[in-house]
Amino acid sequence: SGVAIDTATGAIRWALNRLRARRIALITPYPPFLATAAKRFWSDAGYAVVRDIRVNIGGADTRGIYDLRAADARPLLAGLNLDGVDAVLISGTGLPSLPLIAEWNDGPPLLASNLCLAARLLDRLGIASGDPFPHPVNWHHRLTEATAA
Repeated sequence: SGVAIDTATGAIRWALNRLRARRIALITPYPPFLATAAKRFWSDAGYAVVRDIRVNIGGADTRGIYDLRAADARPLLAGLNLDGVDAVLISGTGLPSLPLIAEWNDGPPLLASNLCLAARLLDRLGIASGDPFPHPVNWHHRLTEATAA
């Protein structure tokens, strides 16, 4: 039909390539079997997964992802070794990541599935300006407003 379609995975790959990120820390809110598959996917796609962390969803039912809160991933980010990491990726559209991105103020870019989808949409629409992934300090006030609602 001539309409571009982007998946979360495609948008993440687009974002990682825009950032020239080759070495990633991967945080996934998946059961072990799916977390292993995600790591293998990103490795097979040419990215070195130098850190692999799983947010526990309490079982094998992937619907548990939608019960998570940003607070469930916060301690994992706080303790993350960022040596040799080009970007930190939170994979999984069900994990609320906006508060985490708003708090991120040091280290490599912190990306999440939904952020990448939004940036890719703006790019597709031709209305993106400058760096689609500015350091959060440059847009912290917007994130603060969004997460306070």
